[in-house]
Amino acid sequence: MHVWLPRLCTWEICMTAEIAILNRMGVALAADSAVTVADEGSGESVKTYNTANKLFSLSKFHPVGVMVYGSADLMGVPWETIIKFYRGQLADRVYDSLDEYATDFLRFVEHHASRFFPEDQQARYVDRIIRSQMARVADDAGSAIRDAYESGDQPSDEDVRSIIVGSLEALIARRRQLPVVDDCDESFAKAVVSRYDARIRELVSTTLGQQHLTEQAFSLFGELVGESIVRADYEPGQAGVVIAGFGRNDLFPSLRCYLFSGYVLDRLIVRRDENRAVDISFDNQATVMPFAQDDMACVFMEGIDRDYHRFIRSTLGESFSRLPSLIAGALSTYLADQRDEVAAVLDKMIADALSTVDERSVEYMDSYHVRPIVTTVGMLSKDELAVMAETLVNLTAFKRRMTMVPETVGGPVDVAVISRGDGFVWLKRKHYFDGNLNHQFFRNYFRREED
Repeated sequence: MHVWLPRLCTWEICMTAEIAILNRMGVALAADSAVTVADEGSGESVKTYNTANKLFSLSKFHPVGVMVYGSADLMGVPWETIIKFYRGQLADRVYDSLDEYATDFLRFVEHHASRFFPEDQQARYVDRIIRSQMARVADDAGSAIRDAYESGDQPSDEDVRSIIVGSLEALIARRRQLPVVDDCDESFAKAVVSRYDARIRELVSTTLGQQHLTEQAFSLFGELVGESIVRADYEPGQAGVVIAGFGRNDLFPSLRCYLFSGYVLDRLIVRRDENRAVDISFDNQATVMPFAQDDMACVFMEGIDRDYHRFIRSTLGESFSRLPSLIAGALSTYLADQRDEVAAVLDKMIADALSTVDERSVEYMDSYHVRPIVTTVGMLSKDELAVMAETLVNLTAFKRRMTMVPETVGGPVDVAVISRGDGFVWLKRKHYFDGNLNHQFFRNYFRREED
């Protein structure tokens, strides 16, 4: 008898499109079902399935929902499991504000972390950070080494060691420009590096080669790993958790987003995404908030693809940047002693013109695309909010299907609306089973816990 055991080297990524649309009536949440299984070593996609659940009610009894994007699990524990554990212990308890629900959820995850994330899983989390940073160092140093060969040089081992040290110093400097994650600091980073120093040295030596590494390089790499854990940035395996709805005293809905990285040394590595915090009010009556793959939602809202917009701006800048020297050169016959002054004046004129183009394009986008749509969203009924949310997710899935890229958005779209009066209401929801054959599931779900 042969028993096949999987290698522990994959993670599930919710390569997804999700939408939250809020107005004074409530919140519409929509999420596709695609999940990509990626190789932990290379990060390459292995398989894509259209079966993932990413949208849940956070409470059985109160108007709060939760969506997940990015990684489908936190250090190997599916988010669905974590959320349903929390929902069970929350029972019918109610909080006055959405922020209190979010805080309680974070507190729950951290309180149960020793159960969810044993020591071996914490070590795998640190391994993942080490490998992701090694890949960055290898790319950065490898590019510098290739440039040296292409220029005719033959870098010695000492040259390679110097290049690696320079790459590490540059990566650390860039990382330190980012804010520190909540409840983490430099002393915590040093504690993590001290605890996992042997593992850092082992992986770095195996991957980059002992002969290319100095003690300074090992020290710098440990520093880079510590900074990568405590400073906010995207890392493989990171998950976004969106909590939306109403607290007991909330007149209008709110939304909060948190980015979870992992858990190590009794510390949950999570930060609140302040750019994605929404509070509907009399002044802010509607918001359309896409998550994960947001390109088609942005095209719909802004009237132009953001990559195309950046390309136009970049091309204009490159084209106009050559004009001052060309014009100054053409005038040099007449203004030989003023060529540099002419070029400087033209440089400023062109920079001002490009700045004006940027400002006018943003004004046009806001006046003729964003503002009219947001104004309309502010007046939509609950069912229309749901239709809009589902349509934007389907639009992204359709774009992936019609282009030569992996279909990382697709499958059934789950849609829910949260309102103060009706609570969390499913409009579309997939099940992996036939409801007619599983009446006990629904009886158990709706049964209140006995005292």
